[in-house]
Amino acid sequence: MPRVLPKSKTSVITPETLPSQAFQILSICSGKGGVGKTMTTVNLSVVLAKAGWRITILDGDLGLASINLMLPISPRAHLGQWLAGKCRFLTLTNSTSYGFKTISAPPLEFQLQNLTNLQQTRLASLFNMIENTSDLLIIDNGAGISKNVMGWSHMSNRLLLVTTPDPTAMMSAYATIKAYTTRLIPPSIGIIVNQVRNIDEAFDTYKRLNEAIIRYLGIDANWLGYFTNCRDFRQAIKDRVPPVALRPNSSFSRNVRKTTAHVSRWLLDENIPMFREKSNIRIKKALSELERMDPVIQ
Repeated sequence: MPRVLPKSKTSVITPETLPSQAFQILSICSGKGGVGKTMTTVNLSVVLAKAGWRITILDGDLGLASINLMLPISPRAHLGQWLAGKCRFLTLTNSTSYGFKTISAPPLEFQLQNLTNLQQTRLASLFNMIENTSDLLIIDNGAGISKNVMGWSHMSNRLLLVTTPDPTAMMSAYATIKAYTTRLIPPSIGIIVNQVRNIDEAFDTYKRLNEAIIRYLGIDANWLGYFTNCRDFRQAIKDRVPPVALRPNSSFSRNVRKTTAHVSRWLLDENIPMFREKSNIRIKKALSELERMDPVIQ
């Protein structure tokens, strides 16, 4: 007998709550730096993992490794070494004290569209191993609309756009969706508005951005919530502790938990179609699409 969803709208739904459980890949993008994309990734992961989700974060910011700056981890290997066949899966993944795992980006940037056939096979095998050990793979993308960002996004089931009320951040978020939808029908797209004073400012930002997305791209993005300004941001970066763990009872942390509850419902919404493909097929499609793309904003 299938279990019913919890009635509370502020609790995180776990994959086991539903009759069927499907592994998903979530790509988190921004289009612009400085909007709090990586901090959003980490805070969401802390709350989801505490609720029982098996989370793996892949640092998709190839060449910068921004996830390592936010967490007290000392990576033994990185994605580039895996693709070269120079490390094992257990060496590649970094366990954290918050219940999720991370995979570090290589220290030197490389382009996804330049992967050899052997490297593509290695990447597909990595995705398969992550699927066997996780409920959700979160890819934390770099800023801009590079081919690397588009490549990771094409490999994902869903896209989460992080923006702020700043007009340039909103334009960049719109440009990211436009770049993605130039050739492909997108997966479900969600929006989180960061660095706001209250829900009114957040929802007004979402509404204005989504109206443009609907009007010019024909896509209706999901409202997933917002994060207020974090007073402990500087201290969290200094201590390499996620703000939601540093001050779990703060108004910011309560806000993070509410937004994460919305995200969990979006991820497990059975009314949204899920396109299930084997990892090797998904990766080959994404990389072949990159070869046809015009130059994009870095």
